Amino acid sequence: MNHKSKSKKLNESNADTLVPLLRFPAFREAEEWANVLLNEIAIPVLDRVVKGETYPVISFSTEYGLVQQDESFGNKASGETLKRYFKVERDDFVFNEGASTGTICGSIKRLSKFSDGMVSPVYKCFRFNSNEVPAFWEYYFESQLFRVQLSSLIDKDLRGGRFNLSIRRLLSARLWRPCVAEQKVIAGFFTDLDKLLSAQVRKISVLRTERKGLMLQLFPSEGEGRPPLRFPRFRDDGGWKDYLFGDILRITVGREFKSSEHSSAGVRLLQSKSLAARKVQWSESAVYLPVNYEREYPELIVRGGDVVLALSNPLINGELRLARVERDQAVSILNQRVGRLEIVSDLVCMDFVFQYCQKVIRDFYVKDVAGKGYSLISLKSLYSQRIYLPTLPEQTYISQCISSLDNLIAMHTKKLEKLNMHKEALMQKLFPRLDEVDA
Repeated sequence: MNHKSKSKKLNESNADTLVPLLRFPAFREAEEWANVLLNEIAIPVLDRVVKGETYPVISFSTEYGLVQQDESFGNKASGETLKRYFKVERDDFVFNEGASTGTICGSIKRLSKFSDGMVSPVYKCFRFNSNEVPAFWEYYFESQLFRVQLSSLIDKDLRGGRFNLSIRRLLSARLWRPCVAEQKVIAGFFTDLDKLLSAQVRKISVLRTERKGLMLQLFPSEGEGRPPLRFPRFRDDGGWKDYLFGDILRITVGREFKSSEHSSAGVRLLQSKSLAARKVQWSESAVYLPVNYEREYPELIVRGGDVVLALSNPLINGELRLARVERDQAVSILNQRVGRLEIVSDLVCMDFVFQYCQKVIRDFYVKDVAGKGYSLISLKSLYSQRIYLPTLPEQTYISQCISSLDNLIAMHTKKLEKLNMHKEALMQKLFPRLDEVDA
């Protein structure tokens, strides 16, 4: 059965009850989930702001939910337009039918961070009856089941990037409703899981902040010959020695390969879009070149352990798109506007280069392009910059210190990814599945 026919069956199903794959022990013998209309358990929110009333303007964020507009977008609605805004209260739901929400049929968010507010009339708002559990329905609306149910209601004729869906039509959606007691348990479970996810996000944020501070302490500021902080055994070694960047490091730049040279398999082409801060992110749409190109362009080959740099638009969220290729990665070939760092002196080690250049090249780029209207790193200018270097033993201490923190961040990031995958899997099991309806 295709997606469209599944959607129709879900919304127009004659089935009266359904059970998910997984239920908490207390409800394994409980009544099945009932098939109800949304308008049987919720009402539209239609009250509008009147003259003299003041409420925070609430905006819809796909990533953060319902947020105050001045906090998320830096502006406020004003004037006559506010008279048409809807008044919403805590636990009200807001439907954004815009195609920009990242889903094919819009998105629904609950007002949970504020006691009240007002939202644009382009949104559709509704409120559940007092005996329902809003937190449960918030997770229900995130589930794949509801996205398919909602898609069956959508008028596929887009108008200005928005679907033509009235509040009446929205409230005609069919839902699978468990008893209130089971709603509370499911909501409590996912709320606790989200708290765990939030704590993990905060932990990673703290570690990243510590890393930024450590970079400022372990490397000299511009024009300074020594860093603010040094390991005890090196404090009496004197200042770092200065050199021209180009006497220590050189950058091999990739070349342009025509689309006619691309192949379905072979050697991957390392493109600028694959470079993030401190890592290479290969996508499923990676471009390949014929295997023989590895022999034809040996000077452009990238191997595990190499340090590569995006030469065009090199910053992302204020960080340099400089990455170290994992040692178990297959070889790839440099594309245009991607460079590979080469050590041309015995005064540095690559581990130190990888960490140090994240600051040195970033600071150079920010200073060099300021007000000049271009976004490409000038290698000629970079090579003429003076940099300060410690002895090789101190380089090792510094690189190991920062790398250990990088490894800790990577470990907690993987844990966060696993927690998100765990949540997604549980969402599919604790809410009814599509194939259960089709059966």
